[in-house]
Amino acid sequence: FRVEGCRALGATLELVSEPSPDGRYVAFRIQDMNGDRRHYLVDVTGNAAPREIVLPDGLARLRSSFVAFRFDGQSQFLFAIAEVQITPTERGETIYRIPVTEPAAGQVLFSTPVPDRRVRIVAASPNGDRAMILVGSATDAGLFLARGSQPTNPLSLSEAYAGSGFFGDMLADWERNRVLFNIESLSGVTPYTSTLHVSDLTTGTWSALGQLP
Repeated sequence: FRVEGCRALGATLELVSEPSPDGRYVAFRIQDMNGDRRHYLVDVTGNAAPREIVLPDGLARLRSSFVAFRFDGQSQFLFAIAEVQITPTERGETIYRIPVTEPAAGQVLFSTPVPDRRVRIVAASPNGDRAMILVGSATDAGLFLARGSQPTNPLSLSEAYAGSGFFGDMLADWERNRVLFNIESLSGVTPYTSTLHVSDLTTGTWSALGQLP
């Protein structure tokens, strides 16, 4: 595909997502010589021009990193992390769900941004109705389920974890409505522990299954 915007002097283009599972779509950004960024979605199987991803909230700005964008399994939606200016000196993050057929119609899929809280898209359900979100700050972290049916009321999948550990591997079983994850102790902390947990994606009920060897 050809991008006319990159003809401007000093403009650069960078991919910000993996290709969608069906191989049709990819997201990219164009940054001009002044540092202004615009994000686009393009169908690489046709000749249509790229379409700009425009968030409805003027205070939100897409985070420009490769891990900030993820497609659902059926290539219907693009999930994206957005930075929100909460106060003149404070920023927070939230998640937008963007239809690939209409990139300017993205909707918030997560709760109200909290100052200095970072979010990460861990996994998206096959049809894009839900996404697992890891939330972290300087003092704690937690795992949540963002739901299209209740976009401002995410379901907590773990207790807020603070201390000498971190969330490790995670595996979502969307068909059985559960997620497996482990919490590991930080490097240098003794004794080292890695505890496996399971959470119900319907109720949020979670339990520890035991320590991994």
